[in-house]
Amino acid sequence: MTDKPFNNRWYDQQSRISVAVQLLKKFPAEIQTILCNGIGKLAEKDYEANTLMSHFKSLGTNAVLAIHKSHLKRRAYDKNPIIYKTMNYLFILTPKNRQFIAERILELMTLIQDYLTLCRETAQPVNSEDIEAITDTYVEETPEAARIILEQIEKEFMVLVQEKVNQLHNSLPEKKEDKKIEETESSQSPDYYS
Repeated sequence: MTDKPFNNRWYDQQSRISVAVQLLKKFPAEIQTILCNGIGKLAEKDYEANTLMSHFKSLGTNAVLAIHKSHLKRRAYDKNPIIYKTMNYLFILTPKNRQFIAERILELMTLIQDYLTLCRETAQPVNSEDIEAITDTYVEETPEAARIILEQIEKEFMVLVQEKVNQLHNSLPEKKEDKKIEETESSQSPDYYS
């Protein structure tokens, strides 16, 4: 697959990183911050992005100029310091490393999307602590460990849903027909103790 530029933004020069950034923009601001915090940690851990940022001269004139211009804070993501830092980390990575991290970002976003779908399907509120737990586990451990966290959350949600179903069932008034059937059955049952 050949990466073709669709726009003049740096992240649009590679399709997978472009998709990752566009998907990131679709999340609410709070979730964007949590995800970017995790992505930043991933870039630091796997690609030493923080070291690269501290060595501006080795990045090349165009990269240094672009980072300098980013301090003007004209882009939407420049206003949030965590998102700003993460986007700059992604910018300074080599195209090959951007491609690798884009796949990881998309995998992480899939986990978060699965969590959001689970919340919607079980009528549970979205909890930023759950999103942080999934994200941090993904970054610090493995994608499989993050999936296990998501499965644990799903089990907890299912218990809560069952409790709500039981409460609703218990709060429903008995139908008169059901009551008559119960009375008939109890009057027809043999009395073993008489």
